[in-house]
Amino acid sequence: MRDHVVLQSAGATYDLRSGDWKLVERANAPDFESVRNKKKTAAAELYNLKDDPAEKKDVIAANKDSLRS
Repeated sequence: MRDHVVLQSAGATYDLRSGDWKLVERANAPDFESVRNKKKTAAAELYNLKDDPAEKKDVIAANKDSLRS
């Protein structure tokens, strides 16, 4: 069983999931916005899915030291 999952969308967005954490990275995302999906402009977002399963609070600023390139 894998301890992580990498997902890629057609819109140049990558989701990396490991344990309770989800990192969202965007690489030259296209200029697209719909009523349902608002355009995200941050290059990266980090969510603790255990504490925030709806992904409402981006905690990347508080955890930058924990992230590796």
